[in-house]
Amino acid sequence: MEAFELDWGTITPEFYNREKNAAVHIFNHNLSGEENINRAIKFALGRIKWYSKYLPPGCSNEVVFDDRGQDIDDSVRKQLANSLTPLALYVRFMSEGR
Repeated sequence: MEAFELDWGTITPEFYNREKNAAVHIFNHNLSGEENINRAIKFALGRIKWYSKYLPPGCSNEVVFDDRGQDIDDSVRKQLANSLTPLALYVRFMSEGR
């Protein structure tokens, strides 16, 4: 079963900006190793797809990974961003200080 097929229950994005019609999702995952990276991508995609059923029409999704304290390569950040970009307006990382 794919993550987006699971019943995630009541939606609870970390933030919802009514003015921008945007939901912000913050993920704090272990991003060391390919298995963990793939799991984080699958989880994030599943959550965004599930939430899209319940958020207002045209709602955008913004993703923030709290990767502070993890020694991950920029290629991992690119892989995560590229994998989520089709569903997320942007993907940011707290370690980048934005």
